[in-house]
Amino acid sequence: MTKQEVMSGGLFGPNPLNKEDEILYHYCSTSTFQQIVSNGTIRLSALTLSNDSLEGKLVSTVIKRLADADSVNAKTIDLLLGRVDALEEFFDGLGLCLSEDGDLLSQWRGYADDANGFSIGFSSKYLDWLNSSLIVRDTAGFQRLKVLYTDEEHDRELRPSYVEIMKNVNAGGLNPPMNKLASLLLGPISDEKLAVQKAAEEQLRITILSLFVKWFLLKSYAFREEREVRLLSYLIHGSDSEKIGYRATRNSIISYREYALIEKERMPIAHVILGPRQRTPVRDVEHFLRISGFENVKVERSKASYR
Repeated sequence: MTKQEVMSGGLFGPNPLNKEDEILYHYCSTSTFQQIVSNGTIRLSALTLSNDSLEGKLVSTVIKRLADADSVNAKTIDLLLGRVDALEEFFDGLGLCLSEDGDLLSQWRGYADDANGFSIGFSSKYLDWLNSSLIVRDTAGFQRLKVLYTDEEHDRELRPSYVEIMKNVNAGGLNPPMNKLASLLLGPISDEKLAVQKAAEEQLRITILSLFVKWFLLKSYAFREEREVRLLSYLIHGSDSEKIGYRATRNSIISYREYALIEKERMPIAHVILGPRQRTPVRDVEHFLRISGFENVKVERSKASYR
């Protein structure tokens, strides 16, 4: 696993979503809408500091559920989850959260300044093209991935990794190196058995490491109404070579990676919806988009009756 594979999302393989030009919506405040359009950029921000406190935490929950179902002993589960949770010290997910629904009241209230903001409809075909152009330029890219909400989806996504993990656990991959006292009490371990154990340890390490690409695909069923598709990239903590910015919120400094919406004639923004409480005239939003280089964008008001 190379660093470039991590940053480009290459471990995911082919994009699992279809290539049709689906419109995906980002709900945001008025100031964020103005910045995206004026600067012609989008930001993928640290997901572990999002409003969902379980971001990146559900992988451990699923591994424990699968292990409990197999009657794996509690000590083994604790050791295993300790290894999984340690990944948080090394990696974070950077994401831009999008929705398949551009005019949903709960989204307006939760993510668009209590319906005072905007919903920006991005072309999924453009986003896929943008990521391809980043990879060609050897720049950290992203994947466009659909969030999974049900326990059944979570189990299905993680079961292959869990099966591989348990195969290596059963081969001694979690066993600590034998010290001199243990060697005296239990007798020396054969070279063949030692080689098997070391191979299991290495494969277990690799399999657990690969779990981080699943961390930000899983969300609680309580969020299912959001129908989220996210742009997802990864951050290696402490890497000075990465081009990372930081922005301030009321109680956090949040890391982000910024991407320019290049070649605007490809129409990165296809649709803009004004929130139920947004007061700007549609004609002014259309003009703002046009002078910022975003042509032929459909602009309309929300149909939600919320004041």
